[in-house]
Amino acid sequence: MGSISSSDIPPKQGPLVLVTMQILRPRSEKPGLLGGYSGILLYLFMEVSRMMYPFMTLDDGTEIVHSEMHPDGRVKVYLEKPDAKDCFHHATCYLPDYTWEDIFGFTQADLDRYLEVIQSTAHLILQFSQEGGLENASSF
Repeated sequence: MGSISSSDIPPKQGPLVLVTMQILRPRSEKPGLLGGYSGILLYLFMEVSRMMYPFMTLDDGTEIVHSEMHPDGRVKVYLEKPDAKDCFHHATCYLPDYTWEDIFGFTQADLDRYLEVIQSTAHLILQFSQEGGLENASSF
């Protein structure tokens, strides 16, 4: 088994929190402090997801939500559409550079259409991402 170096750890996207979990498993010995269970204490660092804000529902049922603005000025725009066969189709687009990631179920024609919507509303998404979403935007 090889060692893990800092280059093996993905870059941090959001704040980290320490999560403590205790896993209990039955043991055959007589009950002790844990009532007949032995415990393993795990400490995990988990990334805290950034808040996502509802933005728009398209005529085809696609929901568009966005994150708060990241410290590097980027905003995550997440699209999700219910699908009878696959359950949900989804994709992520990052503003302001319109970088697509995690695409599942959408065709290129779908993505082209969604890109037009995102480009035409990017100024609003970027503004709302700094003001706590559409519902908290002071100018709307």
